[in-house]
Amino acid sequence: MSYLKSIKAGLEAVQDFVYPSSCLVCGAYVGSAGKLICPACWDKIDVYDHLFCANCLGVITDKFECMRCSPEDTLPLLAYGHFGDPLGEIIRYFKHRGFSRLGPRLAGRLLDKHADLLKKLSADVIIPIPLHSYRLKLRGFNQAEILADIFGERQNIPVDKKLLRKIKNTRDQKTLDHDSREDNIRGAYGVFGQLTKNKKIMLVDDVVTTGATMREARKVLNEAGGKVVMAAVIATAGSTM
Repeated sequence: MSYLKSIKAGLEAVQDFVYPSSCLVCGAYVGSAGKLICPACWDKIDVYDHLFCANCLGVITDKFECMRCSPEDTLPLLAYGHFGDPLGEIIRYFKHRGFSRLGPRLAGRLLDKHADLLKKLSADVIIPIPLHSYRLKLRGFNQAEILADIFGERQNIPVDKKLLRKIKNTRDQKTLDHDSREDNIRGAYGVFGQLTKNKKIMLVDDVVTTGATMREARKVLNEAGGKVVMAAVIATAGSTM
Protein backbone atom coordinates (compact mmCIF):
# COMPACT_ATOMS: atom_id res chain seq x y z
CA MET A 1 0.00 0.00 0.00
CA SER A 2 1.38 3.43 -1.00
CA TYR A 3 2.06 6.17 1.55
CA LEU A 4 -0.87 8.28 0.30
CA LYS A 5 -3.23 5.30 0.34
CA SER A 6 -2.13 4.52 3.89
CA ILE A 7 -2.95 8.08 4.95
CA LYS A 8 -6.35 7.88 3.22
CA ALA A 9 -7.14 4.57 4.92
CA GLY A 10 -6.18 6.06 8.27
CA LEU A 11 -8.40 9.10 7.74
CA GLU A 12 -11.33 6.87 6.78
CA ALA A 13 -10.80 4.82 9.93
CA VAL A 14 -10.90 8.02 12.00
CA GLN A 15 -14.12 9.06 10.23
CA ASP A 16 -15.70 5.70 11.04
CA PHE A 17 -14.69 6.16 14.68
CA VAL A 18 -16.01 9.72 14.91
CA TYR A 19 -19.23 8.86 13.06
CA PRO A 20 -19.87 5.27 14.21
CA SER A 21 -22.95 3.86 12.48
CA SER A 22 -24.64 7.29 12.27
CA CYS A 23 -26.09 8.96 9.19
CA LEU A 24 -24.10 12.08 8.35
CA VAL A 25 -27.25 14.00 7.44
CA CYS A 26 -29.78 13.12 10.16
CA GLY A 27 -27.77 11.19 12.74
CA ALA A 28 -29.97 8.09 12.52
CA TYR A 29 -28.51 4.64 13.10
CA VAL A 30 -27.35 3.11 9.80
CA GLY A 31 -26.49 -0.43 10.89
CA SER A 32 -22.72 -0.45 10.47
CA ALA A 33 -19.84 1.99 10.31
CA GLY A 34 -19.05 3.08 6.78
CA LYS A 35 -22.59 3.31 5.38
CA LEU A 36 -22.59 7.07 6.08
CA ILE A 37 -26.12 7.86 4.79
CA CYS A 38 -29.32 6.19 5.98
CA PRO A 39 -31.95 4.81 3.55
CA ALA A 40 -34.49 7.42 4.67
CA CYS A 41 -32.22 10.30 3.63
CA TRP A 42 -31.46 8.68 0.27
CA ASP A 43 -35.22 8.30 -0.25
CA LYS A 44 -35.86 12.00 0.45
CA ILE A 45 -33.76 13.14 -2.52
CA ASP A 46 -35.69 14.81 -5.34
CA VAL A 47 -34.53 12.42 -8.08
CA TYR A 48 -34.90 13.26 -11.79
CA ASP A 49 -36.45 10.94 -14.34
CA HIS A 50 -35.50 12.96 -17.41
CA LEU A 51 -32.58 14.59 -19.21
CA PHE A 52 -31.65 18.26 -19.13
CA CYS A 53 -29.79 20.45 -21.59
CA ALA A 54 -26.46 21.54 -20.11
CA ASN A 55 -26.55 24.60 -22.35
CA CYS A 56 -29.78 26.10 -20.96
CA LEU A 57 -30.89 23.64 -18.21
CA GLY A 58 -34.19 23.11 -19.98
CA VAL A 59 -35.75 19.63 -20.15
CA ILE A 60 -34.74 17.48 -23.13
CA THR A 61 -37.26 15.22 -24.85
CA ASP A 62 -36.91 11.48 -25.45
CA LYS A 63 -35.51 12.34 -28.90
CA PHE A 64 -32.68 14.30 -27.22
CA GLU A 65 -34.06 17.59 -28.50
CA CYS A 66 -34.03 20.81 -26.49
CA MET A 67 -37.02 23.11 -27.03
CA ARG A 68 -34.87 26.18 -26.34
CA CYS A 69 -31.57 25.45 -28.09
CA SER A 70 -30.50 24.65 -31.63
CA PRO A 71 -29.26 21.11 -32.31
CA GLU A 72 -25.69 22.48 -32.38
CA ASP A 73 -26.03 24.08 -28.93
CA THR A 74 -28.02 21.28 -27.25
CA LEU A 75 -25.96 19.21 -24.81
CA PRO A 76 -27.73 16.26 -23.10
CA LEU A 77 -27.13 16.35 -19.35
CA LEU A 78 -27.70 13.45 -16.96
CA ALA A 79 -28.35 14.53 -13.37
CA TYR A 80 -29.31 12.42 -10.38
CA GLY A 81 -31.31 15.00 -8.42
CA HIS A 82 -31.81 18.54 -7.15
CA PHE A 83 -29.17 20.16 -4.95
CA GLY A 84 -31.66 20.84 -2.15
CA ASP A 85 -31.06 18.88 1.04
CA PRO A 86 -30.45 16.08 1.72
CA LEU A 87 -28.57 15.72 -1.60
CA GLY A 88 -26.87 19.09 -1.16
CA GLU A 89 -25.68 18.11 2.32
CA ILE A 90 -24.40 14.75 1.05
CA ILE A 91 -22.43 16.50 -1.71
CA ARG A 92 -20.99 18.97 0.79
CA TYR A 93 -19.71 16.07 2.91
CA PHE A 94 -18.24 14.49 -0.22
CA LYS A 95 -16.69 17.66 -1.62
CA HIS A 96 -15.63 19.76 1.36
CA ARG A 97 -15.48 17.52 4.44
CA GLY A 98 -13.24 14.70 3.27
CA PHE A 99 -15.82 11.94 2.79
CA SER A 100 -14.53 10.95 -0.66
CA ARG A 101 -16.11 7.49 -0.24
CA LEU A 102 -19.48 9.11 -0.94
CA GLY A 103 -18.36 9.71 -4.54
CA PRO A 104 -18.72 6.11 -5.74
CA ARG A 105 -22.11 5.84 -4.02
CA LEU A 106 -23.41 9.01 -5.68
CA ALA A 107 -22.04 8.00 -9.08
CA GLY A 108 -23.53 4.53 -8.74
CA ARG A 109 -26.97 5.91 -7.98
CA LEU A 110 -26.88 8.16 -11.04
CA LEU A 111 -25.77 5.28 -13.26
CA ASP A 112 -28.46 2.97 -11.91
CA LYS A 113 -31.17 5.61 -12.27
CA HIS A 114 -30.29 6.47 -15.88
CA ALA A 115 -29.11 3.05 -17.12
CA ASP A 116 -31.58 3.07 -20.02
CA LEU A 117 -30.61 6.56 -21.16
CA LEU A 118 -26.92 5.71 -21.00
CA LYS A 119 -27.51 2.82 -23.39
CA LYS A 120 -28.86 5.32 -25.95
CA LEU A 121 -26.05 7.85 -25.42
CA SER A 122 -22.47 6.82 -26.10
CA ALA A 123 -19.01 8.35 -25.70
CA ASP A 124 -15.45 7.38 -26.58
CA VAL A 125 -13.85 9.04 -23.56
CA ILE A 126 -14.87 10.57 -20.23
CA ILE A 127 -13.28 13.84 -19.14
CA PRO A 128 -13.79 15.22 -15.61
CA ILE A 129 -13.98 18.99 -15.18
CA PRO A 130 -10.54 19.83 -13.77
CA LEU A 131 -9.60 21.92 -10.75
CA HIS A 132 -6.85 24.52 -10.86
CA SER A 133 -3.63 23.18 -9.32
CA TYR A 134 -3.94 25.61 -6.38
CA ARG A 135 -7.51 24.51 -5.57
CA LEU A 136 -6.52 20.86 -6.01
CA LYS A 137 -3.69 21.27 -3.52
CA LEU A 138 -6.05 22.82 -0.95
CA ARG A 139 -8.77 20.18 -1.32
CA GLY A 140 -6.52 17.19 -1.84
CA PHE A 141 -8.68 15.60 -4.56
CA ASN A 142 -10.85 16.46 -7.52
CA GLN A 143 -14.41 15.29 -6.84
CA ALA A 144 -15.17 15.17 -10.59
CA GLU A 145 -12.32 12.68 -11.11
CA ILE A 146 -13.73 10.33 -8.47
CA LEU A 147 -17.12 10.38 -10.20
CA ALA A 148 -15.56 9.99 -13.67
CA ASP A 149 -13.60 6.92 -12.56
CA ILE A 150 -16.80 5.18 -11.49
CA PHE A 151 -18.61 6.16 -14.68
CA GLY A 152 -15.71 4.86 -16.75
CA GLU A 153 -15.42 1.61 -14.83
CA ARG A 154 -19.14 0.86 -15.00
CA GLN A 155 -19.47 1.77 -18.70
CA ASN A 156 -16.09 0.45 -19.83
CA ILE A 157 -15.10 3.86 -21.21
CA PRO A 158 -11.58 5.29 -20.74
CA VAL A 159 -11.15 8.35 -18.50
CA ASP A 160 -8.70 11.10 -19.52
CA LYS A 161 -7.66 13.35 -16.60
CA LYS A 162 -4.83 15.17 -18.38
CA LEU A 163 -6.24 16.41 -21.68
CA LEU A 164 -8.36 19.23 -20.22
CA ARG A 165 -6.67 21.44 -17.64
CA LYS A 166 -7.75 24.51 -15.73
CA ILE A 167 -5.19 27.20 -16.46
CA LYS A 168 -6.87 30.12 -14.68
CA ASN A 169 -7.54 30.15 -10.93
CA THR A 170 -11.07 31.55 -11.08
CA ARG A 171 -13.26 32.83 -8.29
CA ASP A 172 -15.72 30.38 -6.75
CA GLN A 173 -18.65 30.22 -9.19
CA LYS A 174 -21.27 29.85 -6.46
CA THR A 175 -20.53 33.38 -5.22
CA LEU A 176 -21.37 34.95 -8.62
CA ASP A 177 -24.49 35.80 -10.60
CA HIS A 178 -25.23 34.36 -14.05
CA ASP A 179 -23.39 36.94 -16.16
CA SER A 180 -20.42 37.07 -13.79
CA ARG A 181 -20.08 33.29 -13.96
CA GLU A 182 -19.70 33.49 -17.74
CA ASP A 183 -16.98 36.15 -17.45
CA ASN A 184 -15.26 34.34 -14.60
CA ILE A 185 -14.91 31.00 -16.40
CA ARG A 186 -14.03 32.38 -19.85
CA GLY A 187 -10.53 31.30 -20.87
CA ALA A 188 -10.17 29.10 -17.77
CA TYR A 189 -9.46 25.82 -19.60
CA GLY A 190 -6.87 24.60 -22.05
CA VAL A 191 -6.35 21.39 -24.01
CA PHE A 192 -2.95 19.71 -23.68
CA GLY A 193 -2.06 16.89 -26.06
CA GLN A 194 -3.63 15.40 -29.16
CA LEU A 195 -7.38 15.04 -29.41
CA THR A 196 -8.68 12.67 -32.07
CA LYS A 197 -10.95 14.56 -34.46
CA ASN A 198 -14.64 14.14 -33.60
CA LYS A 199 -13.85 11.89 -30.65
CA LYS A 200 -17.09 11.72 -28.64
CA ILE A 201 -16.63 13.14 -25.15
CA MET A 202 -18.65 12.87 -21.95
CA LEU A 203 -18.00 15.66 -19.43
CA VAL A 204 -18.39 14.93 -15.70
CA ASP A 205 -18.76 17.25 -12.71
CA ASP A 206 -20.50 17.15 -9.34
CA VAL A 207 -22.96 20.06 -9.64
CA VAL A 208 -24.20 22.32 -12.43
CA THR A 209 -25.89 25.66 -11.67
CA THR A 210 -26.01 27.86 -14.79
CA GLY A 211 -24.08 25.56 -17.12
CA ALA A 212 -21.30 28.13 -17.66
CA THR A 213 -18.53 25.69 -16.76
CA MET A 214 -19.88 22.96 -19.06
CA ARG A 215 -20.31 25.42 -21.93
CA GLU A 216 -16.75 26.72 -21.60
CA ALA A 217 -15.25 23.22 -21.34
CA ARG A 218 -17.25 22.05 -24.36
CA LYS A 219 -16.15 25.09 -26.38
CA VAL A 220 -12.46 24.47 -25.71
CA LEU A 221 -12.64 20.74 -26.42
CA ASN A 222 -14.70 21.18 -29.60
CA GLU A 223 -12.30 23.84 -30.87
CA ALA A 224 -9.48 21.33 -30.33
CA GLY A 225 -11.22 18.85 -32.64
CA GLY A 226 -13.27 16.80 -30.20
CA LYS A 227 -17.04 16.48 -29.98
CA VAL A 228 -18.66 16.81 -26.56
CA VAL A 229 -21.86 14.79 -26.88
CA MET A 230 -23.11 14.56 -23.29
CA ALA A 231 -22.48 15.58 -19.68
CA ALA A 232 -23.25 14.08 -16.28
CA VAL A 233 -23.52 15.60 -12.81
CA ILE A 234 -24.87 14.46 -9.47
CA ALA A 235 -27.07 17.53 -8.96
CA THR A 236 -28.46 20.66 -10.56
CA ALA A 237 -28.52 23.75 -8.35
CA GLY A 238 -29.99 26.31 -10.73
CA SER A 239 -33.36 26.73 -12.39
CA THR A 240 -34.45 23.78 -14.48
CA MET A 241 -37.59 25.29 -15.97
